[in-house]
Amino acid sequence: KGQGVKICIIDSCINYLHPELTPNYKGGYDFYYYDLYPMDVYGHGTHVAGTACAEDNNVGVVGVAPKCALYALRVLNDDGVGQWSRVIAAMDWAVTKQLQVVNLSLGSSKDPGTAVKTAFDNAEARGIVIVAAAGNSGNAAGKGSNIIYPAKYASVIAVGATDSNDKRASFSSTGSTLELM
Repeated sequence: KGQGVKICIIDSCINYLHPELTPNYKGGYDFYYYDLYPMDVYGHGTHVAGTACAEDNNVGVVGVAPKCALYALRVLNDDGVGQWSRVIAAMDWAVTKQLQVVNLSLGSSKDPGTAVKTAFDNAEARGIVIVAAAGNSGNAAGKGSNIIYPAKYASVIAVGATDSNDKRASFSSTGSTLELM
């Protein structure tokens, strides 16, 4: 159930006051406003955090690791746009705090460069398991290579989406670096 595992969501942050997340929330940082109150403003990071760490309390959903220690880092603005420099800072924060799993459901089709790749490679070398969305640039036929960064890096586990029938979602990105769906 993830007891003792430190999981971090790097995203729009999370609603750490949500009753399904509050018991597991251990802290975080807002790299957009530069403060210790990384509150989610539009729900994306909260949704991701729920999938990972929602409480097993007979209410609502149950996360994959309902007894984890949950951390949240905000790198996206109110419109869901971010800068790679904030992602680099968040990855450094995760390394410094000795987190064990980092999730990023964000990215770009354009290669962000050596500094970003180095941040992910260094985090993996320090023992952090990094999981990132493969992207939503796929096509119905499932053809082509359209995995986004950072999921495209070898140091990151690229995760695609499935539909309600446990089949690849038509929008889910594909390519040789896709590792899990």
